[in-house]
Amino acid sequence: MATQARWPLSTAMRLFYLQHQIPPPRKMESTRYEARINLALEALQENRNLSVRAAAKIYNVQRSTLQNRRVGKLARRDIPANSRKLTDLEEKAVIEHIVELSTRSFSA
Repeated sequence: MATQARWPLSTAMRLFYLQHQIPPPRKMESTRYEARINLALEALQENRNLSVRAAAKIYNVQRSTLQNRRVGKLARRDIPANSRKLTDLEEKAVIEHIVELSTRSFSA
């Protein structure tokens, strides 16, 4: 006997999950790179005599990336996509509505 899902998913929910899959975890190297950037930024704050070029060389990060982060520019992964149509609140409301309809056995 095949096991059934805990909550039956409507067609809309399956389509939603297929289109909005959770991204794979970041590679360890990118996490380490971000950590090195943060360490370089801390070093720049603590030592006013340290140049951006020297900090980039010491921590093995791109000088331009370090300079951008220093002036407040976010990492690309932290910026919402330009093609997003819904805000976070709207997206959450749509998901809650679909889940509610699914629990009522309505197909959306």
